[in-house]
Amino acid sequence: MPRQPIALKKAKLAFEKDVDRGYRNIFVNISYLAFKNENSGIPRVAKEIIKHATFFKGCKIRPFYFHPINGEMRVFEEGRSQGICKVHRHDVVLNPIPNVRELQFNAKTIELLQNEGVLIGYILHDIIAITNPEYFKKRDAVDFSRWLQKISYY
Repeated sequence: MPRQPIALKKAKLAFEKDVDRGYRNIFVNISYLAFKNENSGIPRVAKEIIKHATFFKGCKIRPFYFHPINGEMRVFEEGRSQGICKVHRHDVVLNPIPNVRELQFNAKTIELLQNEGVLIGYILHDIIAITNPEYFKKRDAVDFSRWLQKISYY
């Protein structure tokens, strides 16, 4: 059972009540890409979303990652952490990378954000790990199945 992130308390402090900023943040979770460069399949899609997301009028795209030790949402721009995300009601947290362990570890923070009016989204690229598990490591296929079940909650 994952421990509750320390960031739960900090997420409340970083959450700012309705402020008319004239734009909405779309926080795109780059997950482990903050720590290592990977250019295959799903990570490539996550990078492309950020690179080509200028078509969202009235929105600011903000790459972020959940800190792996304390669960804080950290803005990741210009190749480094830029501090804790400041999240507002009606902002969006988009998760393009299927990572069940990260989801379990940060479940309380994600639930808190959702309860405060933040829109939570996951991108389901395909279900090959379920339809053809023989092409994956057993653990990866099982993890993907667990991730798919958990994202249906949000």
